[in-house]
Amino acid sequence: MRKKILQQNLYGSDGKQPGDPRKADEAMIQAIESENPPLRLMLGADAYGLCEQKRAAEREEFEAWRETGINTAFDGAEVQAIGG
Repeated sequence: MRKKILQQNLYGSDGKQPGDPRKADEAMIQAIESENPPLRLMLGADAYGLCEQKRAAEREEFEAWRETGINTAFDGAEVQAIGG
């Protein structure tokens, strides 16, 4: 019984998983061969959803601590962007 369940889990989902390995291969090759390849290549709607959630949380934290971070300058200091 256990062997049957294991086989079903291993082989029963072939072609039914959310990601298509062939499409992933094509996307990776396209990214590698492009003139401007991405630093990070996410594959699948689930990856984009998780990334969007993470970036939203990071942005929220960034904004919550903005004033505290800015207020660490010396009083009266002239603030200039670095490198730009």
